[in-house]
Amino acid sequence: NPDLKPERSEELEFGADVKLFSNRIGLDLTYFNKQTQDALIFRQLPPSLGVGAGRFENLGSVKNTGFEVSLNASIVETDKFFFDLNVVASFIDNKLKKLGEGIEPVIFGLQRQTEGYPLGGYWDEQYTYSDANGDGFISQSEVQVGDTVYLGNPFATTDITFTPTIGLFNNALVLTGLLNYKGGNKLYNNTAAWRNGNSNTQELNDPNASLAGQARAVASKFLGTDAGYIEDASFWRLREVSLTYNAPQKFVSSIGFSRVSLTLSGQNLAIWTDYSGLDPEISSTGQSNFTTEEFLSLPPTRSWKVRLNLSF
Repeated sequence: NPDLKPERSEELEFGADVKLFSNRIGLDLTYFNKQTQDALIFRQLPPSLGVGAGRFENLGSVKNTGFEVSLNASIVETDKFFFDLNVVASFIDNKLKKLGEGIEPVIFGLQRQTEGYPLGGYWDEQYTYSDANGDGFISQSEVQVGDTVYLGNPFATTDITFTPTIGLFNNALVLTGLLNYKGGNKLYNNTAAWRNGNSNTQELNDPNASLAGQARAVASKFLGTDAGYIEDASFWRLREVSLTYNAPQKFVSSIGFSRVSLTLSGQNLAIWTDYSGLDPEISSTGQSNFTTEEFLSLPPTRSWKVRLNLSF
């Protein structure tokens, strides 16, 4: 593409740092507004041109706005006990303002680059259903397919992390956790849609399956819309918990060290979500051209670690 040129961005940021109660509470606030012109967007080209699937072009203008908040608080602090809390949060909104003169929406699978909507948004035909005869079974005639509509953002718009730390017995024991919330986004559960296409789901074979589950299976298998498999991917995850024992200084000095500690930690210990797939953070395609989906991918593993630190 001989006409390719750099993206150009302008950004405004406003921030405030607040310290309270003799610096026991620190609050950082940031607002940003970023405007990007000549955004590079992958445009699909007809195979008959013989140049591959497509190329990047300077097609769009994109707007990103949001807030970022960081709170550090020393809630309790005594000789024998302390409790600190750190909270980091971001709230982000992005929108494709303009795609380019005469350029149709860029479609890749169930996702699109469409003016006025988030980048890579999910789109598919909406459907409705009703158990008209009350038999607890959704048939094809009881599912009605409508127009193609916007179904959601593939990337989280809210990200909040809580990190509490508790110290006991003059810091002999230190307990730390990391709890994370992400929300405001959808994920295409292509694993379930693919299995459904092969008639290998409870929703197609078990009349005791929920009506909503039967409806999305019928809509996907027989009526050509996977809208029911584009699911809310919001979640709470307990990402880590660690417990550290710091050996008494008298004992440490007697064995020739300046510090000895033993830590037991666990990662990815629990998750709370309405997403029906393996994990709402899975993206089997990485982040290739905004494509996101779960498809026969392994979820994050749960692990435990033991660490011994010896300092001289």
